[in-house]
Amino acid sequence: EIFFHESGLEIAPEILQEGAWVLYDVEETFKGPEATDLEAYIGELPA
Repeated sequence: EIFFHESGLEIAPEILQEGAWVLYDVEETFKGPEATDLEAYIGELPA
């Protein structure tokens, strides 16, 4: 499980919808892994 906060988004939070694919980096924090630099993934998914 990876935590993220909307302050880590590179896009407006309202653009993301449930089930959207995103790209992100993971940083280890004192609370556990946290996703940073989130971006919406636009393109075809790998087969």
